[in-house]
Amino acid sequence: MSCILRVHKITKVSDLDCRKLGLSESRSGFLTAEVSAAGFDNLELQIADAIAYLERNGASLASLSLESSIDFGIAKRPVSGQFETFPAALLKLIGELGIDLVVSIYEVAEDAA
Repeated sequence: MSCILRVHKITKVSDLDCRKLGLSESRSGFLTAEVSAAGFDNLELQIADAIAYLERNGASLASLSLESSIDFGIAKRPVSGQFETFPAALLKLIGELGIDLVVSIYEVAEDAA
């Protein structure tokens, strides 16, 4: 899973809310939801999936008292500087919901990207 919503702290959530949002408990104890299954080499699709997820679930997320982040996992490219751009539409959605943006960059074998 390359793009996930990670809930760090939540004050009110029901099992119904968790199922609706696709949240499950991770090994680290956080609640997580897969936002995009796009590969580490497909940030564009991860972003499109994230926008769709947040538009679909924004009202439910807003109704919960949570501290969370959305984490985009991307492949490290063999360049001296790696720059990624996130569209204003995504930034507006996460900003309105108080969700932090995280970018995790991984060394990925070419056949695994």
